Amino acid sequence: MMEDDAFDVELSTLHEGDEDGGGGGGKDVMDLEMEIEELKQELIEEKQRSVMLEVKIREEVSAEMAEQLVEIEQDFE
Repeated sequence: MMEDDAFDVELSTLHEGDEDGGGGGGKDVMDLEMEIEELKQELIEEKQRSVMLEVKIREEVSAEMAEQLVEIEQDFE
């Protein structure tokens, strides 16, 4: 993904900044990397929930439409 590449570039830039004697900055970068990974995982979980909700809603709408079609057919008979 293009966004993942952007994250990798930004993270590699942060690592380069640590090499010039930032003094303990590496821990901050590691914390940020961990937070990014946690946020990525949360995003994945939210997308999964969103997809599952969409599936449920589509099933409900399909069932309701099927019922309405049956009623319409019965009314015309």
